[in-house]
Amino acid sequence: MLRTRPRGYAFACKLRFIDGTPLSANGAAVESAVAILNFGAPTKAEEVEPFLYELFRDPDLIKLPLGLLQERFARLISARRVKRVGHEYARIGYAPLVPTTFAQVEAIRAVLGDGAPRFFVGMRYTEPSIAKLVAQIRLKPPDRLVALALFPQYSSTTTGSSFNVLSRELGKVGLGELPVHYVPAFYEHPRYLAALRALIEERAAALPDRARAHVLFSAHGLPSTYYRAGDPYPDQIKDTIRLLMRDLGWPGSYSLAYQSKVGPVSWLRPSTDEEILRLAANGVRDAIVVPLSFVSDGLETLFEIDVTFGTLARSRGMTLHRIRALDTHPDFIACLAEVLEAALADDSYQGIGKYRCVRCLLPRHHERRMRVMCPDCSFSVPDYLLRLPPVKEPLR
Repeated sequence: MLRTRPRGYAFACKLRFIDGTPLSANGAAVESAVAILNFGAPTKAEEVEPFLYELFRDPDLIKLPLGLLQERFARLISARRVKRVGHEYARIGYAPLVPTTFAQVEAIRAVLGDGAPRFFVGMRYTEPSIAKLVAQIRLKPPDRLVALALFPQYSSTTTGSSFNVLSRELGKVGLGELPVHYVPAFYEHPRYLAALRALIEERAAALPDRARAHVLFSAHGLPSTYYRAGDPYPDQIKDTIRLLMRDLGWPGSYSLAYQSKVGPVSWLRPSTDEEILRLAANGVRDAIVVPLSFVSDGLETLFEIDVTFGTLARSRGMTLHRIRALDTHPDFIACLAEVLEAALADDSYQGIGKYRCVRCLLPRHHERRMRVMCPDCSFSVPDYLLRLPPVKEPLR
């Protein structure tokens, strides 16, 4: 059964093809641009409450029974939490996530060299917003867009939410027909894994006895309801760890826990603080903490891990040794550059590129992109993919 397409759905694509070569409407070679999306973070005190408001009003992140209550809920909870969260941000000097993202883009541009496309940067919950990114694109639209969210593992609450907003904003300014190649995830990329392994090795080298140290993978949490609904994030986190440990040759123990729980609902477990208590009770004295799903420092690393969890660990006779953030690590930047090069090169299907289900990540026929759910893994097809123009593709 086909899902009803959103109002304003585009039925035409501006690209045309001659002998398989994509050409724009004026016959020139197709220009591709890149949209880099990230979570966002407040950089000063007055940005904390607006950040929290945007966070809690996101229906992809927090699903309320009645959508009409979302705005009211967001205003109430952001006003209640601003003092405590503002204090935490002030203590770490505010998160460097936004400037780090721009530094990562400049590093990618340097790797790509003279042939680098135009880059646009947008944050999901703070400035510069995705709406402003789209406003910049509108001034001189490219022929196609490659969208990459800086979340290695896919979740409907992070990558999905960012792509949904990008899709909606493009439609608002009359760019609903613009072909967009969405990159769903990159956690399997060898250079991403190499960067994490290098940072783990770097931290382990400073310990007197690495064989006695425990590696604690701490991933951002997710409400259990999302996992039960098929969100691929937890499985991709576990796959990341499996791939890392396969080649790391770690002599000691390791485990996975989840952090950053908000609200009274059930979240994935064990929580990181629970795991720290368990490890300390079992005699672990040194733990290398690997923050998975974070590609740059934020409140979750600089305050939650370094301050809150660090204090808890010390109270139990244990020391946490967090690895550095990926930031502009050469292997990580090489990963992002190679991911973008592959996406830019794949201008097939009128610029949209090959279709991969966001859960099973397997190449599939574009006809399946227009269905309610993937016939292989039964995960719902995100709205941003449904808004893409249909393409003609011979059935295989």
